[in-house]
Amino acid sequence: MTDQKKIDRDYYLTPKQRVAWNILDHVNNGMVALLYGGAKGGGKSFLLCLWVFYWCRILIKLFGITEPLQYPLVVGFMGRKRAVDFNKTTLETWKRIIPPQCYRIREQQKEIIIDEKVCVWYGGLDDTDNINKFNSAELAFIAVDQSEETDETELGTLEASLRLKYNGIEPPYRKFYSANPADGHIKYRFVKPDRIRAGEYFVPALYTDNPHLPSNYKDTLESAYSYDDKILRAYRDGDWDVLLPSNLLITTVMLEQLKGIIHHEPIRKKLIACDPSFGGDDCVIKVFYNTRCVEQRIMHERDQLKVAGELHIMGQRHGTKHFAVDGIGSGQGVIVGLVSMGNTVLDIQSAEPADDPDHFTNRKSEMWAYVSQEILNKNIEAIDDYETTRQLIAEKYKIVTGRMQMEEKKETKKRIGRSPDHADCFVYGIWGLSQIPDNVQGEMYHGDRQGQGEKVNDEMESPYINIR
Repeated sequence: MTDQKKIDRDYYLTPKQRVAWNILDHVNNGMVALLYGGAKGGGKSFLLCLWVFYWCRILIKLFGITEPLQYPLVVGFMGRKRAVDFNKTTLETWKRIIPPQCYRIREQQKEIIIDEKVCVWYGGLDDTDNINKFNSAELAFIAVDQSEETDETELGTLEASLRLKYNGIEPPYRKFYSANPADGHIKYRFVKPDRIRAGEYFVPALYTDNPHLPSNYKDTLESAYSYDDKILRAYRDGDWDVLLPSNLLITTVMLEQLKGIIHHEPIRKKLIACDPSFGGDDCVIKVFYNTRCVEQRIMHERDQLKVAGELHIMGQRHGTKHFAVDGIGSGQGVIVGLVSMGNTVLDIQSAEPADDPDHFTNRKSEMWAYVSQEILNKNIEAIDDYETTRQLIAEKYKIVTGRMQMEEKKETKKRIGRSPDHADCFVYGIWGLSQIPDNVQGEMYHGDRQGQGEKVNDEMESPYINIR
């Protein structure tokens, strides 16, 4: 779409910048999301600013805007997590490389007007006015510098605004993210994806990919970050794994190490876990054959007995009467319903005292620590559900008077923009399996790994009821 020869002549793109540019410029007209960067000195902000300017001119041509507009058409957003950081860094890069006669900045409105025809909003995602704009905005592109600073909810709000049509023309929508290495949703989505997502690309760029840097730039980096080898490895070598937060029990690295692991032992235990919700969050149900989740269902049902009935039917279909259910609040109605239908239920009470009170402040902390250790020991099969994995790596803990304490659900919800119901349900399932005594013969299954074989002693009573 753009004149690549002219861009190369005027701006001397690096080979990696050219790869990223071509993806944004020439890939199909559908939705494209690109992550560029992964170290210091890769030319991230430079490429982002340059691309935004040229893409605006592409949109002007595409929409057939031939004359200046009294109210230039808003086509995109360019920003960072914090407005103050954007103004000091990215906006200064814009001013340095974009010809001043081609744009004007309206600082009060936080707008960049290009050729008097289109408008780009700019600023920080910490700006309430910006967030309010996005809720009703119709944009053609977004460009977020240092996107590792953001949380998934903020980017989700931005991405939901990509719906602009003008003069009956639907443009090719674009998402441009730059980033330095960090653990979190950007890394999980682009750098360490557990599945291939159409239209999403990662172009890594190190300082060694940028011939425009001073010849001693490596020495500069090593001097600047000599106090911390981990930061140096991240910013110099583009190591996304080295800066894992120290207050996470479960990390992307731990989950990746489960990939390819298949446990060939017979199916000894089956259990259905449920994290009920009757207030708008997901009611998540997971069916476990040993530690393998073979089925998941999401319900949005306000009737507790209907949820209990659905769980009972799933239990009959999978050949198990064992359940682990969050019994806090409305969950008690689900538990009572399941028990009345002859099922055995582990009532999960996250706030109750732990079995090991010397090391854990409550049951939730104890359960999460157990699941974390099982993942480390590779006793759990690979988790192939994206939402579950992203929530598992979002939960944080702290040490309180020498004991581990997981953060409250409301705090996690505030950070990731939704309740971590998928992760909690997974933890309930793995913990619940550990609470079924090994001598419960009703949980020994013969046949293939899908559980289609004959079940033995189905009616044996289990001693593991915990109803309050």
